[in-house]
Amino acid sequence: MNETRTLCDVKSCKNLAKPFSFFKDRIADAAGGMENWYYAFDLCDDHQACLLKALLRHLEKNNQAVLLKLTNIMGVKTRSE
Repeated sequence: MNETRTLCDVKSCKNLAKPFSFFKDRIADAAGGMENWYYAFDLCDDHQACLLKALLRHLEKNNQAVLLKLTNIMGVKTRSE
């Protein structure tokens, strides 16, 4: 039995990773149907946390309502400071 392991795509990181992708573009193929294009990458737990923190810092001021809605959906206990 062969085991497949996915490693983190961050340069010099050799930790096990999970795949991520996010929507990039939607273009028509040769037959006229639509194809979705994605950015895809694999990140270990440490680099997932780094990316999440950076995204939240970027979004927190301009998208407060969206972030609060997401935390409520997830059942996160929030507090005001």
